[in-house]
Amino acid sequence: MKNRETIKAKIRRGIDQHDRDEGIPEDQLDAHLTKLKSQTSMSVRNVLAPQAALDLVEIWRYIKNQASLAIADRVESAIGEKIVFLAGTPGAGHSPKDLTGKM
Repeated sequence: MKNRETIKAKIRRGIDQHDRDEGIPEDQLDAHLTKLKSQTSMSVRNVLAPQAALDLVEIWRYIKNQASLAIADRVESAIGEKIVFLAGTPGAGHSPKDLTGKM
């Protein structure tokens, strides 16, 4: 039930954004989706939590509005590459000894 309400809220939010013309313009949407499909990282399926996916969209939109579409796309691509790396490399990085009792 909680997930259903969360999904409904996200749908309402998306419709509101669409009504305010805050989404990707339709003439740019096909090119954006084609680019995403062509990226090698798209061959690996990673499913993000709904809030994480929404956060990435908001980051992309903010950067596009503050800088440019090209910069927003580069940041989105870099984040996607890191997600693919982290998903395929469990245990990458380090665990700070002062934050975990396992060390």
